[in-house]
Amino acid sequence: MTRFAYTIAAVAAVLAVSANVVTAGNSARKAPSSQVLQKAPSKGLHYAVKFDCRAQGTPVEFPDDLVVVNEGPGSIAAGTKINWRMDNSFTQGSYVLPALAPNQHVFISNANTGGLPAGTKCSAWIIK
Repeated sequence: MTRFAYTIAAVAAVLAVSANVVTAGNSARKAPSSQVLQKAPSKGLHYAVKFDCRAQGTPVEFPDDLVVVNEGPGSIAAGTKINWRMDNSFTQGSYVLPALAPNQHVFISNANTGGLPAGTKCSAWIIK
């Protein structure tokens, strides 16, 4: 082998060892944030809260209403207050939720004065 071939082989070996060390170091990290770890609520622990929020309602093409869906694994207590904000818009507000089981939704009437295209996403989060 030539001197160049030995150099390439040595660099490849160093990179392979480095990759194995990095991979071994990453195996002890926490689970990705997209995974929801659930514990029994009776132990005083809480579920992750996730909402789907979008413009929906009447008029059908440019509704002035919002629908907020509880996409988390746990129920939301009645009286929980949320803030919401339309994506790509300055429209925002707050709302007091009724009790919502997982996958249940609530309509917020007349939230978008003038309406927005149906399906326009928004963000919603709990206010403490």
